[in-house]
Amino acid sequence: MISNKSEIEEIQLKPNIKVVPFVISIIAGLVIIVI
Repeated sequence: MISNKSEIEEIQLKPNIKVVPFVISIIAGLVIIVI
């Protein structure tokens, strides 16, 4: 069970690394629109 959880966490972390810059760009775009 523990090993399976760690594998799932690694799988979830990998997409997050790709998603973070995408989310930052969206937030930056919204800030520019608001200003």
